[in-house]
Amino acid sequence: MRVTMPTKPRCVITAFDGFDWDMLVNMACFYRCCGFAVSVSSRLPAAAELLVLQRGSWPSDAIFEGRFQQCHIYDYVGLPYVWPRSSVITTVSEYPFFPVIPALWKGGGRPRSQRRRLIHFGHVKPGLGGDPWQSDLETLVAEGRCEAFGDGWPSGPVSLHRAIELHRQADAALSIQYPYQRGQKVSSRMWQGPLSGCEVFSEAAPDGVDLPGVRRVGSYREALGAQRTPGIAKEAEAFWHEATTRLADRLGLHYQPPSTLAANTTYLKSVYWGHARAAARRLRIPKRLETATR
Repeated sequence: MRVTMPTKPRCVITAFDGFDWDMLVNMACFYRCCGFAVSVSSRLPAAAELLVLQRGSWPSDAIFEGRFQQCHIYDYVGLPYVWPRSSVITTVSEYPFFPVIPALWKGGGRPRSQRRRLIHFGHVKPGLGGDPWQSDLETLVAEGRCEAFGDGWPSGPVSLHRAIELHRQADAALSIQYPYQRGQKVSSRMWQGPLSGCEVFSEAAPDGVDLPGVRRVGSYREALGAQRTPGIAKEAEAFWHEATTRLADRLGLHYQPPSTLAANTTYLKSVYWGHARAAARRLRIPKRLETATR
């Protein structure tokens, strides 16, 4: 007798303004842990039980009704995107912000070799000429006091794997946002760094939320001479585990944290990094997966 296995509901993650790869691997892992069969597409699918919109305005000619049972929209960028109105749409714009799976990001012990003092991940942001925070960051990089990675910086972009390694080596990291995001949104660096035990110094951490391992400062120079603080990684892991569980409850999903797989983080990483790379090939995106959101 042939046994037919139950089919998992389909979840399609899409973006109309380009993917943020660090967010993509978190979302792919999160929805798989919620029982969905996850796929990634740069185009609106014909139908799915769940559509997840990472970023971008809804195409004006796109039809929503009747194609999706649910739609989750993540408004973590802060731009004035246009989305359809429907009772099955849930927009996530406040705490808990978005899913973060600690097992994908946390590093082990600090590497003994190649200690780094201060680092920054992120492309040079266009249109910030005259911004005091951008000027402060550029000065620290020019003085050789901060290593910056991303398009527009001398060191160039690095892979997500490399970003974890660099955060484990660094004493501290800097985070910079666009003015319209400051005090409102969470930068990826605000969880990437702390989960690797690296404190992040920010010009504008979100108001009303105490993110472990994130320090709001009046000048980036306050990060000079910073030392790694024991316990940051554990605090960040507990915080983002709870936040992700709360998000699942808010969305009406049954989230099963990947605890049985967390012991083998190499496996977890290979599965979901590979998931993102496969998507990159299908979408004809360059193989180099950059760390920074734009």
